[in-house]
Amino acid sequence: MVAVKSQLLAEFYSHIAGNDQLQQSLLYAKDKANWGIRNFKLGQASIKSISNVAFDEFRGYDRRLSRLEVQELAGRTGIIQQLLRIPDAQLTATQTQQLKEYYLLAFSPQYSLLQKQLREQRRQENDLLTNQEEVMIYQELPQPRPAYILDRGGL
Repeated sequence: MVAVKSQLLAEFYSHIAGNDQLQQSLLYAKDKANWGIRNFKLGQASIKSISNVAFDEFRGYDRRLSRLEVQELAGRTGIIQQLLRIPDAQLTATQTQQLKEYYLLAFSPQYSLLQKQLREQRRQENDLLTNQEEVMIYQELPQPRPAYILDRGGL
């Protein structure tokens, strides 16, 4: 599964880059700039990136793929049709869950609408939390420390 995920990530980033000289500058938050341009990295973060890889194909999707769809893309063709031919009473709990996930992600308009609303709420939360000015606040000591007034020139 890790190899499939890596392959799909590689396909995704290959499409975004669109050329062999892969460079990218990211904005880490709205209205904030990252002034450095670094070599393109594949992975969650620069410290968890995959390097020295090559890829030449890309497929982009406007929604999350189910596990069954990923398995189909990875070369296990016909797995969805095989599961659909099995009578409901003979399906295992895992197979039932995989088919349910496939239906929700690929065909359910209600689920799609809920996912869209969730993405919008998360975007608003991210904008609210990311773009806040930071102010350091000090905690008062339990007992005030002594303070002194120094007369001018009394050094």
